[in-house]
Amino acid sequence: MLNWNTPNTWVVRSQRIPVKMNDLEPILDEIRSGSPQALRRLYDACGQLVYSLAFAITQNQQMAEDITQDVFLKVWNQIDQYDAGTNFRAWLARITRNHAIDRIRREKRQGISMPSWEIEIQDDAPEPPAQDDVYW
Repeated sequence: MLNWNTPNTWVVRSQRIPVKMNDLEPILDEIRSGSPQALRRLYDACGQLVYSLAFAITQNQQMAEDITQDVFLKVWNQIDQYDAGTNFRAWLARITRNHAIDRIRREKRQGISMPSWEIEIQDDAPEPPAQDDVYW
């Protein structure tokens, strides 16, 4: 399993593998070409970020796992909406945040119980920080 240790570095069995924006561009190009293996590499590079954010919002492990899967499917289907050269992780975080909030709203409407501390959703909530400002 990958764990976030320091900015722009994943720790895998005591090895540090830099995952910078420039490193993701070739993977994103391969996804645009329809490579499922590239999607897997993207998941390996960014899956923990998506899951962590989804879990922080939902406080529910199963829901965070579902959201993570949904987000990567959305990336697969909507990769052309990403503007190459911009901050991919910020785009990915926005998709994750929006999907998690939509999921909470949908479950509230359906009467499915959420964590006991009740999540208050604010439409005017501040945007998530840029990836460079986030340390997982």
